[in-house]
Amino acid sequence: MPPGFRRPTHEAQGFMVPLILLASLIVLGPQVASAQTISIVNMDNSREAIVMEAALKRLLRAEGYTIQGIYSEGYVVLLHGMAAHTTQGVSVGVVGSAAVVKVLGGASAAALLPEGSIRGQEFVETFTAVMGSPVIYLSGSTAVGGDAEQVAEILSSYVNMAVRQSSRIYQELGRALEKSAKEQEQAPLS
Repeated sequence: MPPGFRRPTHEAQGFMVPLILLASLIVLGPQVASAQTISIVNMDNSREAIVMEAALKRLLRAEGYTIQGIYSEGYVVLLHGMAAHTTQGVSVGVVGSAAVVKVLGGASAAALLPEGSIRGQEFVETFTAVMGSPVIYLSGSTAVGGDAEQVAEILSSYVNMAVRQSSRIYQELGRALEKSAKEQEQAPLS
């Protein structure tokens, strides 16, 4: 062990677990799997990208999601789409990609920083000033299909899975936090 390292006491260890879980809950947010808000930001202006965006919105609404314009809460899908061609110029369909990110409020991002972290706080403030809100990248995927509708179907399944996965993780963390809090209450004081 490094010099000056002290092993945390039992009380400190018990306090750290709920704190870490709470920070995770702040990151993932208190949403549940249904009625999630998703914003779709089309990063391209090609005909394929526009058709893909419209189809993706329709498919996600059918899954029960609330689709908004650029929104400062919830999930954001960064969408790319274009026609795919061989090197000889023959059309081979459409390629699209979707990156799913979770938007954090400034307070949520700051809560994840160590207390008194000036550099971390400066980073959050700078990022927020430039981007509007801090975000956490959850995942991304690329799909290829015969047309923009097919690619949108593939990407909607992917987005649905990514959002539900993060919601399920949030719910599991919530249960773990409750369990840990109950164990702390029942633990004898020494």
